[in-house]
Amino acid sequence: MLALFVLPQYYISQSLLVESRPVITNVSIYPSEIILGNSYNIRITATNNGSTADYQNVELAFPNLTSINTIHKNVVSIKQSDFTRQPILTKVGMEIASNYGKNTVSAIYPSFEFFSTPWHSNDTHHLDTEIKPDKIGRFVVFIKSVALPHTTQLSHYPQQGPKDYQGEFVAVYEVDVKKV
Repeated sequence: MLALFVLPQYYISQSLLVESRPVITNVSIYPSEIILGNSYNIRITATNNGSTADYQNVELAFPNLTSINTIHKNVVSIKQSDFTRQPILTKVGMEIASNYGKNTVSAIYPSFEFFSTPWHSNDTHHLDTEIKPDKIGRFVVFIKSVALPHTTQLSHYPQQGPKDYQGEFVAVYEVDVKKV
C-alpha cells in the first residue's frame, strides 16, 4: 500500500512548534518604603504574546521568608486575581520543578504561583497582593512567568538576569522596611 499526501505550501511553511511568550507587562509596588507593622501592595499584569499555552504562571517568591511557618503569619494576602485557577502556595521543603521542568528541587523559601490553564494567545491576567513584612531591612520579592510547553527561551520571563534556587531567571523587587 502506498499513500501520497499533497500539502498546500501554506501548511508546509507554518511552524509546528508551539511558542508561548509570557511577558510581565507591569509591576506596581507601592509604597516603596514602609514602617515595620505596615503593609505594601504589589500589582502585576501579565500577558501571553505567543501561541496559546497549555499552562502559564506568574510566581511571586519571598526569599526573606525561610521558615516554613512565616508565610502563615499574614505576611502575604491575595487581594484580587483574575487567573483561571486558584493560586498555589509552595511551602519550604516541598519538592517542585526546577530548570524549567527538567529537574526537581526542595523549596528553600515560600512562593505563590498564580496560573491559568490554558492561557490563550494575547490574554492578559492581573493580580494584586498585600505584603506585611515581619522584619526591618530590605524585603525582597522575586517575580517570574513560565509557559508550558517550554519550547524556547521565549517560554519564560524574564529571559536574563539573576536566577533563583530553581535555576530560573527572576526579576527582583524590594521594599525598604524601616523602624518606627
